Amino acid sequence: MKLFNIEKTSDFFQTKIRLTFFFIKFSFKIFKLEKFKFMLFNYKYKKYSKSKKDNTVRRLFLTNGNLNLINTLCLINQLELDKNSKNTLLVWTSADEEYEKVLKNISNTTPLEKYLSFCNKSHDYVVKYFIDNLLTDYDEVYFTNGHALFHRITKLYPNIIQNITDEGINPLYPASFIDYSKIKNIYFANYLNKIDRIGAFSDWKGGGKL
Repeated sequence: MKLFNIEKTSDFFQTKIRLTFFFIKFSFKIFKLEKFKFMLFNYKYKKYSKSKKDNTVRRLFLTNGNLNLINTLCLINQLELDKNSKNTLLVWTSADEEYEKVLKNISNTTPLEKYLSFCNKSHDYVVKYFIDNLLTDYDEVYFTNGHALFHRITKLYPNIIQNITDEGINPLYPASFIDYSKIKNIYFANYLNKIDRIGAFSDWKGGGKL
């Protein structure tokens, strides 16, 4: 039997250390720099949410590939979400340099205030980018149903208006980690009238088709 043992577990914000010495257990946390950056991020976001003075709607569109990207750009154009607004578009996918250029060219068809590309980047890298750069000033977010990274980004903004966008048949199936009571709209293409309902969300009242 070990008289002394140490265990370490680590996540994005902290490292937990558990010590056992002669059957006596100790535990403590060591916060990483990201934790303090996140606290600053939260402070800035709360300040923006409470003291916003203009009527400009700041939207964050999260996309992951050409189909989702095209449908999102169609959504912006058809609903005129570029009027009296500042839009940020994020593209996250696995892609080579040529494909990344194609996505950029597709995005150029719609006026955007900011374009962010995170091809072949980890989830933590993307979340860290938002926190490090204090990208807090958003009123609405549009993201793919069931996407773990986009769900993490959305959680950075507790008061943001949430909308789900189309990526094939993804809107048809609920994800266990998403609270759909917080979703304002679900937007999906009917694909030449081949899809005429929202599957598990057949009783959904807030969504709409493109």
